[in-house]
Amino acid sequence: PDSFPAMYLNPSIGTVGSMKIQAEFAVGDVGTIIGRGGERVRRIKHETGASVNIAAFQDNMPTRVATITGPPKGVAAALHYIAVNIGMTRQHQGHGALSVVLRMDPKEIGTVIGKGGQRINAMRDESGARIEIDPKGGISLEGLSPNLAAGLQMVIMQLHEQRERFGADAAAAAAAAGPMAGTAGPAP
Repeated sequence: PDSFPAMYLNPSIGTVGSMKIQAEFAVGDVGTIIGRGGERVRRIKHETGASVNIAAFQDNMPTRVATITGPPKGVAAALHYIAVNIGMTRQHQGHGALSVVLRMDPKEIGTVIGKGGQRINAMRDESGARIEIDPKGGISLEGLSPNLAAGLQMVIMQLHEQRERFGADAAAAAAAAGPMAGTAGPAP
């Protein structure tokens, strides 16, 4: 796409603080993420303030890790842009769904699930993406490009709200409050 969705570019929402997310992408999608001569990662940085760094290639690994760092809205915008571009490339190649695994502190997964699974189910329903708990410690999202992009935005913004609520050390706060920290409202 030629531009980032306007919802991500509001300078007053989700731009305070910084967050870091690690996302696993298929090795074959890395070129689409980086762009010719690094043009896409430079554009992401310019448009959103989020940096995208791709881990070095390792033999026999089907995925590579992208570390995305920046303001929360910028991280969400970067992941949205990446998902849409991979989706467009795959569509031209005759492929459909794509998947991303977001790596995070296992103590933060409860905030994505919500009490009784309500939050993750709402994200699934609203985005149309398949959102599951990854057995290796993270959240796995799968779907067509627009569904995946919507699901990514919801997960990222939920993590941001959790981290903002409990300060910079959200993992410690989540551990102290239990596995469902932040899912039933603020701590007493």
